[in-house]
Amino acid sequence: MKWPTKSVFNFLIECVSLLVLMGMIATGLAMKFTLPPGSGLRTVQWGLSRHEWGDVHFWLAVALVCLIALHLLMHWRWIWTMALGQNPRLRRARGIVFIILTLIILAMAALPWIVPVESAPGGGGRGRGYHGGRADRPTLTQPRTTQGK
Repeated sequence: MKWPTKSVFNFLIECVSLLVLMGMIATGLAMKFTLPPGSGLRTVQWGLSRHEWGDVHFWLAVALVCLIALHLLMHWRWIWTMALGQNPRLRRARGIVFIILTLIILAMAALPWIVPVESAPGGGGRGRGYHGGRADRPTLTQPRTTQGK
């Protein structure tokens, strides 16, 4: 079997990236408008709840980041040439600046894994679904009862 040329492979990467991006847009719009925050497990679309669509959205984002990284690796020689520029006197300085900026971007991408996660003061839990912890408020499985009658 003959391997595809670099341009054919690049075209395939771009097409798959476009499809993944469209999937991210579709899942994002579905979570925003058809499965709004607070809908939880009560509403589903195509058998998936809002949180399950959030998982699909997350993994599409991971796939898109991998595809973008592959795209950048495929074009790294061009990126490096453009970063160095045409002026031979400035090539070294521009190369150093480009390397520093690349390292800063990579460090920023790694921040979620570097910065420690801490508990919020007071226990947190004050999201959209929080009702003040009142025991008299019915849950989804409990029927509402009339009080004082």
